Amino acid sequence: RTSVKESFDFLNNRENDTDTAGISKHLGLLFAYAGSLAIRLDELKESLPAEIKLKASLKNRISSQLAPHFRRYLAYYINDSSFGLIADIAPDIQLFGWPAVSPGKVYASSFSKDWITDASADWPTFLAGITPENEYGTGTAFEMANRLSTHNLFTAFFDQLLKTYARVVNEAKQALQDTFTNWDSHEPHYTLFLAFLRLFEYARAEMNTLTGRHLDFYYKQILQLREKAAEPGHAHLLVELAKHAAVHELKAGTEFKAGKDAAGNDAFFAADRDFVANQAKVTALKTVYRHNDEKVNNASTDKGRLFASPVANSDDGLGAELLSVDKSWHPFYNKVYNDGTLQQINMPKAEIGFAVASHYLLLAEGQRIVVTWIDVSGYVGPINPGDVTCYFTAPKGWLEKAPQLFLAFPGGQQLLLWTAISGEDPSVVPYSAKTHGPGFDTELPIMKVMLKNAGSGVSPYSRYQDIAISRIKISVGAFGLKSVAVSNDFGPVDTSKPFQPFGASPVTGNSLVIGSKEVFQKKIDYAKISLIWQNAPAPFGGAARNVQVSYLDAGQ
Repeated sequence: RTSVKESFDFLNNRENDTDTAGISKHLGLLFAYAGSLAIRLDELKESLPAEIKLKASLKNRISSQLAPHFRRYLAYYINDSSFGLIADIAPDIQLFGWPAVSPGKVYASSFSKDWITDASADWPTFLAGITPENEYGTGTAFEMANRLSTHNLFTAFFDQLLKTYARVVNEAKQALQDTFTNWDSHEPHYTLFLAFLRLFEYARAEMNTLTGRHLDFYYKQILQLREKAAEPGHAHLLVELAKHAAVHELKAGTEFKAGKDAAGNDAFFAADRDFVANQAKVTALKTVYRHNDEKVNNASTDKGRLFASPVANSDDGLGAELLSVDKSWHPFYNKVYNDGTLQQINMPKAEIGFAVASHYLLLAEGQRIVVTWIDVSGYVGPINPGDVTCYFTAPKGWLEKAPQLFLAFPGGQQLLLWTAISGEDPSVVPYSAKTHGPGFDTELPIMKVMLKNAGSGVSPYSRYQDIAISRIKISVGAFGLKSVAVSNDFGPVDTSKPFQPFGASPVTGNSLVIGSKEVFQKKIDYAKISLIWQNAPAPFGGAARNVQVSYLDAGQ
């Protein structure tokens, strides 16, 4: 079967279209395989005694299944005399103990009447009446041979031959066994030989236990080892619900049929616990891996670094197609080794950090600072300002800012993170999943504090891994805010041009109101209002007049 497939594959591969010698050889081999097998099947049938059931079975298969195909096979061979494509070659294989023959010898052989498909009296008359069939067509040697080798009538002959061959092999085993008990025509010397073989089976079976008995003696008597107690068989079962069922409970002790045991009795497995099956399915496989001190490419790289794959069952952790032959993947990491040496880690470096959401972070303009006090335990240090980067929610994405200060107070119970945002930077706005990506459930502005995990060398994560945060306090400041809402007793005021703060004729009790959503929704420690006078006010009646300042607090 393997040899037949190799020849068909050669004739179906267009890379061989110029190998005329190879085309002729493999086409000749196919004809030799089919013809040789037909000869051997016919010889086997003729040599079997009439009482053997295999003879009748083989006779029926030849006449009903193989003969029509064999006639067509001969017609193809006769037609090849016009082209000379079929090499007269004999393959180096044996069929039923006899060597294969070339196509020419097949054509010159005489077969039994079971291969004759018409009323012809003998084989020569039948052979002379076969009309050549041209399935070769025209074209190059490859095109003609390929056309024949892919024709369904040609390939069907090989399918039938190989099926018959396999059946004969199986049926011959049973036929031989039947002759031991139901056939009395064995020759005396052959009967003695068969009896010897049957009796020798007992000795051979006993001898084959010697190794096992020797091991039992060694382990049990010499080493004094004891076998483990027997345990019931166990199996992992997969449960899939029908489409109309949303959930189904399987109680402990529920039995599942498991076929037959060695004695032919029905076998069952029982559930060892309650189990509720549902329609839930795994939608994503993710992996987090922390590298140890193993060298990468013989260098101390990535020690203590965290890696995270959003798509664990991929070649790069990001969704690339798996390159392994069997499409397998490691469940915990993706490391590439060469001759026992770790070459690289095919996983994205993890994003490590925390985020704070607060309305205090609404900082639209001016020079802005964000000071974060972080109460911690487990600090071991040291801390480097270059270890972290701060990100703020901006109108077009995340605003990245390096902290001005990142330090630990004496005692290591509190960390200080100081970040400045210049007047040229965009506003800090509320979080939007569409703009900033998914991951947060809030409508407040966010500050992310991310540990730098890029590059190579020892990861800084080891210096922060034991820190636990108990409280975070944020203070913010902004200088130079100009977008404020201003009004007086006479209505809104346009601050883009000079205006009279208390009207044209101020009197006692006139007011100037300054509002800012950004400023006054926060708990204010300090606020300063700067006014630029076009004409400085003069004291009334030669005496200074005080201006009272008040602010809205809890509605008062």
